[in-house]
Amino acid sequence: MSIPINCFEYGIFDLETDYQKEIDEINNSFGKKVFKLIYSQNDRIFLKATQHVGLINIKGRIIQILPKTYHRDEECPEEKRKQAIKNLFYMLNHTSFKLKDWDATAFEKFDDIFEVIIYLFSKNLLDIVKKGFYRNYITIEENKSGALRGKLLVHKHATENFITKQKFYIEFDEFSENNLLNHVFKFTIEHLSYLSTNDINKKLLRELKFLFSDVDYQFITDSDLNRITFSKLNDHYKQPFNMAKMFIQRIWYPEYLMAPKAKDIYGFLIDMNQLFQDFLAYFIKKYKTDILPEQYRHAEILIQKSEMYLVSDEKRNGVFELKPDIMIKEGKDFKLIIDAKYKELKPDERKLGISQGDMYQVYAYTTRYNSPKTILVYPEYENYMNPIIREFYSDSKKISARSINLMMDLSKNEEELKKCLKEILA
Repeated sequence: MSIPINCFEYGIFDLETDYQKEIDEINNSFGKKVFKLIYSQNDRIFLKATQHVGLINIKGRIIQILPKTYHRDEECPEEKRKQAIKNLFYMLNHTSFKLKDWDATAFEKFDDIFEVIIYLFSKNLLDIVKKGFYRNYITIEENKSGALRGKLLVHKHATENFITKQKFYIEFDEFSENNLLNHVFKFTIEHLSYLSTNDINKKLLRELKFLFSDVDYQFITDSDLNRITFSKLNDHYKQPFNMAKMFIQRIWYPEYLMAPKAKDIYGFLIDMNQLFQDFLAYFIKKYKTDILPEQYRHAEILIQKSEMYLVSDEKRNGVFELKPDIMIKEGKDFKLIIDAKYKELKPDERKLGISQGDMYQVYAYTTRYNSPKTILVYPEYENYMNPIIREFYSDSKKISARSINLMMDLSKNEEELKKCLKEILA
């Protein structure tokens, strides 16, 4: 694989070749614009990234998009590249895709984000499988001759064996590795084996393919992922499952698996808007005794929950859900609402560059939930002279806009991050 072209979100870089068709295909597959093509007056072609981070391969051209908080220009210095990737993994580690026992230095072994995540998934799954392969009881139906085993399915037996009298249509339980969880892993391993170009990862994936060789290959859908449940017997597989789920939902290429052109165009992308929201919600909930004001430390924390509607229809049924990122609730009262916005503010402007739609949204939260305080939290950027602190009032309600510094090494400055959030939420 070629060395990636590194850029930050919303960065612009020279594409040199017209990939209009491929860019359209990528954007259409994700249902939103991941890239925008820009044509200069002298017909040079430039590509502008949006809010997604990750990696795109366009016919051998590897483009790696990194979180934007560190840099506003097209340049991507090595030191900032490493820090941006490290912080990205720290944030992922503090969401539902928690990377248990993650290796904070793993990113230094690889050129791009995609290969780092493949390494973390493969290494973790391999370590677990070597300690004991997951098996459980699955229900099997078979139409076969020989001794009767299990339960005879009378209706199917009569239908299928009307002529062939020596067979029995039966159902029985078998303790097997051919269960849905292992099918998810097998499917993910096949995908990654085909796409990875790193020698370390190829070796790990070959070992996994051998260990999963007796597991049947099955195409996995979102519906299959939602059917997976965990208990004490398989809870140690939850972390690699979360990573497999992330791959399945975020890897895209236009052709069906193993198609000849599939390797020409593919992508692995993470929406930073969603990650920023998930990260703040998880972090506040995990460290609530260190972050929340003392009077709220035993209050209920609701994450992405809707308990109100904007309006009601003529039958008094709620219409237009109101779902803030985080709510602090005591009894029936909503004491504090927090909404994360992964957008760049404009410190010198009177409105800070806050969009009218965002302000209307949090105003609706504040009034319908009757919360005395609502806080909009934004990431800080290198061009900010000072942290953003701004208050807006409507009658007795207060809406605050605050910025949080994510430009430090988050893994080494966790206490500083807690302190910053504590000040914001005070």
